[in-house]
Amino acid sequence: MIIAIISVFINWHGLSGNNILSEYFLDYNFYFATGVFCFYHNGIAHYFIFKNKISFFIVSLTLFLIMVVFKFLTNYDQDKVTFFIASLFSVILLFNFLYHGIKSRILMFLGNISYTIYITHFASLMLLVGIFLKIGIIDSAEIQNKYFWILGVPFSVLLSYFFYLLIEKPTKNILFKLRRSDK
Repeated sequence: MIIAIISVFINWHGLSGNNILSEYFLDYNFYFATGVFCFYHNGIAHYFIFKNKISFFIVSLTLFLIMVVFKFLTNYDQDKVTFFIASLFSVILLFNFLYHGIKSRILMFLGNISYTIYITHFASLMLLVGIFLKIGIIDSAEIQNKYFWILGVPFSVLLSYFFYLLIEKPTKNILFKLRRSDK
């Protein structure tokens, strides 16, 4: 939380100069820190659990809509609010899905390929930018255009799934067989 506050101060005063390194350490690392905190502090779960599923879905939908509307109404560089909402939204989803035993095939699918998404998403987005530049849909390599993400996210997930099937899944199977044969 302290790093997030420092990040807000630095970026409001323009001290980071939109440096990707500072954005990663000061902004994106907030998600990681939130996940670690939740993992090691199970005692906080009761603050985020809604006993009534309807309340949980209403709060979740409201947070999601606020995040999407805020993102589309503000400048890309001013997305600190969506970072915090996304973290809160993730924590609420995590604890309530576990508490209520909610399973979603879409989320299970994304969870299975999440590592591949993590390591390939930026390259796949850059590939899509290159394709769009080549055919003339866009005129600059900036990926901050909010409309780019409407196609960019599904493209990234599909390409990640391809790489998951091609590389990660066979590798996992080989490692599983090797570990089993060692016992």
